Amino acid sequence: MSVQELADFERLPYFKDALKLRVCDDLGKKKSWFEDSSEDALM
Repeated sequence: MSVQELADFERLPYFKDALKLRVCDDLGKKKSWFEDSSEDALM
């Protein structure tokens, strides 16, 4: 992402929400997050 693209993104009204979503998404990919598997969390 270029410096200009970053500045444009930071000006969006949902900028902070997008960052929170990204963090939650990344945390959900950790293998140790669920005891058996991530599929178990969807049941």
